[in-house]
Amino acid sequence: MENRISFSTYNAKKRPFSNFDVSEEGMIALVSESGTVNPVIYVYDREGKFQYKYTVDTDGVIYAEWEGEDLWIYIVRGDHAVLVDNKGTVLKVESILNTPNNTSHWSNVWKKKKAVGDETYAAKTGLGVLGLVVNEYGQIVVTNTSGEAQVLYDVSSALWKKALITIPLIALLIFVVVSVIILVVKNATRYQNKIHFGSPYREGDKKNFYDRILDTLEKKEEPSETDDENF
Repeated sequence: MENRISFSTYNAKKRPFSNFDVSEEGMIALVSESGTVNPVIYVYDREGKFQYKYTVDTDGVIYAEWEGEDLWIYIVRGDHAVLVDNKGTVLKVESILNTPNNTSHWSNVWKKKKAVGDETYAAKTGLGVLGLVVNEYGQIVVTNTSGEAQVLYDVSSALWKKALITIPLIALLIFVVVSVIILVVKNATRYQNKIHFGSPYREGDKKNFYDRILDTLEKKEEPSETDDENF
């Protein structure tokens, strides 16, 4: 298990993250690229400055949780929990058991708000309403008891790019789903019209986009004169 986790003090740039945890000393662990090959846990101090990172040799989901100055890395694929120190040394390896206590514990690990002393750390997208279309976070915001908020970590600009790509795809998917529903309903109406009026259309009906699609499909289904001759 030791060779599955590598340690480094080099960091190229900040990245969006999927989950996080904060230690009693204010150290922040951010899990990035979880669910991909070699996810990474970045560690920042209470001022938001990078300290070090762990790269995990897995292509599955991972989570992180502080235990004092050491960090638990939960590797879902394989059901292992690895405790590492701030030098990258593996201190302990345990199996993750599927028990009621563990299930309850996971809900705390997944929380997007963590209270430490009289401060609350929150994971946010930084995109407002557009944050609904992304599945990662771009900010860590700490709020004190007076309600004063400070952004310690911010890569929301990187999420903007993902949102701009995702929104058209979602719009296209919605259009396709709605179009299929309209075609099914309209096809049923046309069938009833054929029974009662002998035509897909009632007198005075105007053809729309979906009528033209159904007309084209019906023409393709009609047997051609060549087919009749061969028969």
